[in-house]
Parts: sequence; structure tokens; C-alpha cells
Amino acid sequence: INYKKNNEDFTMLYKESFPILYEFNSSSNPIDYQYFYQFYWALELIKKNNFVDHLDIGSQIQFVGILSMFKKVTFLDIRRLNLALPNLSFLEGSVTNLPFEKNSLFSVSILHVFEHLGLGRYGEKLDSTAYKKAANELSRVIAAKGKLYFSTTIGNERVQFNAQIVFSPNTICELFNNFKLLSFSLVDSEGKYFPKINVNNYTFNQNSGNDFELGMFEFEKK
Repeated sequence: INYKKNNEDFTMLYKESFPILYEFNSSSNPIDYQYFYQFYWALELIKKNNFVDHLDIGSQIQFVGILSMFKKVTFLDIRRLNLALPNLSFLEGSVTNLPFEKNSLFSVSILHVFEHLGLGRYGEKLDSTAYKKAANELSRVIAAKGKLYFSTTIGNERVQFNAQIVFSPNTICELFNNFKLLSFSLVDSEGKYFPKINVNNYTFNQNSGNDFELGMFEFEKK
């Protein structure tokens, strides 16, 4: 009402009111530290590699759009996508049954996806072994010396049905034992970014309310 009294420039109807009541007293810019840092991490590493073509599996489409500015990207997801960019193509499919030949891919990313597999969150069938199938499929299609840029929730291992699975970093390394771990990075429970740490020295940071962290693994197929 106070605003309308002084508004002389634009039409303003009460029936079109759209009150947003949760930002007025924010003390800082809202940000999801895990997604912010993982995009920075992945874009930096993928940009450095020598492969022109790249496959992304189910990551956030904003990341894929930016990536397509300097790589030819195929985006694979179980949900359809209707976007048109010169360097971006879409393929409907699942990481548990990838439509690619053995040893045919050299640059692949799957970011904040692995932990959701098989839980029915996105309409897929329930399957407690889906993450193992996905690891096997990634191992099958990636060629020797090919790169896998991989992130997932880590911490004290458990299922938080049906949101996500929380993995131990050791479990991830065991699932991809035919890959060499080139680097391990972390966004901890307080939102702090650690670009390079020793995966064997990882311990869960329990100093915040967040009960999981984000592990980022740069793998190379042996």
C-alpha cells in the first residue's frame, strides 16, 4: 500500500501481488556452496583436457550450457530436454545402461547424480544396486586414458531415502578400481572448498548442521 501510494510509473494490481517473504532479512547472498564449487572444479579440469567431445550425465543444465561454450557436449538424462545450442546435443537414457560402445568415450562428467540412483526420486525404478550398475557402465564405456569427472555426497555411509545415498570416499575408489585417482577435492559441511587433499586423510567435518559433504574425484581409466 505504501509503495502504491508513491508509484507513478507502472501498472500495479493487488490481484497480481507476488509476496516473497524469505529474503528481506538475509545477511548474506544465498548460495549452494557444493554446486558452486563443483562447477568451478569441473569446468577448470575439463577445459584443460585435450578431448573435443564430452559426455555429461545428468548434471545441472546450467553447468552443461557453460561447458558447451568450449567443448562439444552430449547431455544424457532420463528426462527429456528441449534446448538448442550450437555445441549441445541431448540423448535420453540412463547411466545404468549407457548407449555407447565399449571403450568409446574419453571425457565424461557426472556431478551430484550418483547418490540419487535407484531411489525413485526422479521417477526411475527402485533398485538398490543401481549405483553399482552405473559404476560398471562408466567403466565399460570410458577408454584407456579417458577422464571421468565425478562428484557425490560423502560422509558417514547410509541411505537417506529417497533423497540420496551418502558414500565413503573409499567405497567410490573401490567401485572405480580400474581407474587411477588423479585428484580428490572436497566441499566440506561448512561450505569450505579444498581443491586438493589426500583421499586417505579424509574425515567428516561435524562442525555444521549439514550431515554430508561433497567429494569430487578426477579419475583416469587405466
